[in-house]
Amino acid sequence: MEIKVKSGREEGATVVSVNYDIPETSEALISKYGEETVVDLCTRALTLGVQALVRTKLANGETDAGALQELVNGWVPGVRGPVTRQTPLERATSALSKLTPEGLAELLAKVKAAQKAGAAAAH
Repeated sequence: MEIKVKSGREEGATVVSVNYDIPETSEALISKYGEETVVDLCTRALTLGVQALVRTKLANGETDAGALQELVNGWVPGVRGPVTRQTPLERATSALSKLTPEGLAELLAKVKAAQKAGAAAAH
């Protein structure tokens, strides 16, 4: 199997391809690596999947443990859930919580300048 590896997310990151023989069935995986290793790797992958699912909801403001548990109870690995579309206001509100005080001040200055330009254009 060809596996592409990127050195980072920045522009100009190095990308290389390597080959690694990954069996395509559970029986072949167990034969090559042993049942304990296959179960361990599968458990890690499932844990990462659950963490990613919950992390996404936490980032969108969901903090109710019961609602998060219900979400996890209904999760099926490999099946994407319905796409949740956020309004521009919801995306902006979520982004605001991640800004530093300096970033907030810069954004506020830009909003005020945009409002001023809009008011001037209206006259």
